Parts: sequence; C-alpha cells; structure tokens
Amino acid sequence: MNFDLEKWQRNNSLLAINSDIAKKREETLGEYIYTSNFHSLQSIDFIFEKISEQSSAGRTIRRDINLSKLSQDQVRRLIEQNACGETGISDKQKEAIDQSYGVYPLTVFTAQKRVVTAKNPIIIDSTQAVTNYGDIVIEAGGYIEIRTSCFFYCQSLEIQKQSKTIDDDRPVFLIAGRDGKAGIDGNIGTWGPNGHNGNGASCICCHTAVAHGAGNGANGGAGGPGNRGHDGGNGAMGPVVKIQINNLQSTMVITNRGGNGGNGGHGGCGGHGGNGGNGGNGIGCEAFNSSGGDGGNGGDGNNGGNGGNGGNGLAGAQVTGQYKSPNGSTIISVVDIALAGIGGPGGNPGLGGSGGNTGYRGNKQGSAGNTGSVSGNTGSEGQPGTQGTTNIQLMS
Repeated sequence: MNFDLEKWQRNNSLLAINSDIAKKREETLGEYIYTSNFHSLQSIDFIFEKISEQSSAGRTIRRDINLSKLSQDQVRRLIEQNACGETGISDKQKEAIDQSYGVYPLTVFTAQKRVVTAKNPIIIDSTQAVTNYGDIVIEAGGYIEIRTSCFFYCQSLEIQKQSKTIDDDRPVFLIAGRDGKAGIDGNIGTWGPNGHNGNGASCICCHTAVAHGAGNGANGGAGGPGNRGHDGGNGAMGPVVKIQINNLQSTMVITNRGGNGGNGGHGGCGGHGGNGGNGGNGIGCEAFNSSGGDGGNGGDGNNGGNGGNGGNGLAGAQVTGQYKSPNGSTIISVVDIALAGIGGPGGNPGLGGSGGNTGYRGNKQGSAGNTGSVSGNTGSEGQPGTQGTTNIQLMS
C-alpha cells in the first residue's frame, strides 16, 4: 500500500511540531517530524501500535519485576522493551511507573519517499522514536543509523549499488548505543615561583668601606605535580529496536553493537621548577671591595600526572522485526561488539628551573633544578562490550 500522509496525520493528531529544524528537513528531504511528550505509557502504546498496525495483545507480560529495586536506566529499558520488544509491562506496573516518572518524549519521522545519501543519511539519536516511511531509496554512500530505542517501519527499501564498488557489501544499517565521551586531559602542574634576585652591595658614606655585601639570589620553587587525566565515559547500552519492512527490494547488511567506551584523558605534564634568582652585584669601595652574590638554584620540576582510564563498551542492541521480499532479498546480520576505551597516556615530568646568574664580581652561578623523576602512568583500558541480538524474520 502507498503511504497516506493525510490519513496518518488524522490518526495521530496528538503529535505536532513547529520548528525551523522540522521545516528545513521537510523542505530538503521531504521528511516530516512530529514530537510530543506523553504522560502515560498507555498513550505511548497507542502510538506504537497505530504505526505498526499490530496489537500488543499477544505479548508476554513480565510480572516478576520489583520496581523499587530498579535504577532509572533499568526502568527506561523496561519502557523501551514494552514499546518495541517482545515483552510487555502489566497495567499495574505501568501505573506505578507513570506516577514516578510520567513524561515520555517521543519523536515521529514520516515521509512518502525518503532518498538516503552520504550527505543526508537517516540518523535517529535523540529520543524514543517511530518512523513511518513510504519508500526508502539508499543511494551510494547513504546509510541509516539508529542510536535510540525505535520502531522503524517502511513500506519498501531499495539499495542502489554501483557495480564493482567497495560499497556493495558494506553495512548500510547501523544500530548502536551512544559512544562514551573522551576523558578531559589533566591540567599541567603549576610552575614553581622564580627566586628573588639578591640585593646589590653598597658602600658607606664617601666609599671608604662596605656598608653591606651583595645578597645571594633565592632558590626557585619546585613545580607542582601534573593532574590526573579524567576517565573516559562508558558507552551506552544498545537500544531496543523493532524493524518492519513490507517490501525489501535489495539484500541489506545490518550491524548491531553497544556504545564504544571513551578514551581516557591525557595526564597533565609536571610543572616546571622556578628559575633561581640572580646574585646581587658587588661593588668597589676604597677600603674594601665587595664580591657579588651567588645565583640561586633552580627549582625542581615535578612528576607528570597519570592518564585517565578508558571507558567500557556496553552490551549490543536488542533488534527484532520482520520483512517481506517478493524478489528473494535478505537481511544479513554482522556480529559486532563495542570497543573498549583506551587509557590516556601519562604526562611528561616537568623540567627543572635554570640557575640564577652571579652578580658582578660574584663567584658561583646557581645550579639548574632537577627534572621531575617520573612520567605519569598510562590509564587502564576499559572493557569491551558484549554482543547484542538480532532476530529479523522473513514473513511469508
């Protein structure tokens, strides 16, 4: 059947959006967006069932759930599985969840024909989403990416391939959790303060004797240690996605994984030592000549900070669905897992400060400070994710 936009709008009049982003997508892609915040799980169920044209009556209901012991992420997973998966939540559990949470953002994407290119792919990554596409045509380089729980429906899907290109067997359908954020680099250690210069010598009245000798330069202060890099963030668990394609016209490769772990931040470099102060200048008096002051020693550099640990990759997505294909096209599932985040490298040690110069007629220049003794340690690598499940059945 052809997609009837007006009928769909009438059936789903609760959904509406008026934004520059939506208007731009409508003008450039022919794709309409509707968003709404629903206040009950029953209303969410209504929308998903209306789009999929399938009842949830035969779904297995989980009754072994103790909501008080679940985290917010686990409750969200239950809601996603209820909307897209094969298992549901009882009415009593829905009422309890509604009382505790009560607002569920939902985005709907719809178009009579959607041409997918490398520059204009289909990317669904904001909130729970529903699609209701008519015909999807994927041109060379185009792809579909889903990173949030979604019901993905289209009437037909065709992949236009260029002969003898590397694109022929590439995955065009990626379902994955969001990748973890990279850790922030540690700050550089504070630089040590420079030593004060020594005061110059002076003569008493009429230059007959030395009033006071030249002062030595003060030693420079030690630098501060480099700060530890921040840990990379864990990836997100792969979403719950249901796919329905009524006419698959081309064999399609689909890959499914959780979010990659973020890399750890670099450790901060150790702070440099401060420079030694210069010695005060000597002076010549009639009765006695004063030597110049010694230069102060440079401050020591400090150690580099440790790198942050890499984040963990998370479990893959739960993908179910069904498709029809009059021409014998199939869906090929590629096994993939989320990558572990790499530990951040340690920071380099700080350099020692320079020694101060001797004053005029002085004897000894200050010695340079020592470089920090060690670089920071590299952060630990995170754990890779585990495989998700993909079960998309051919409908007879």
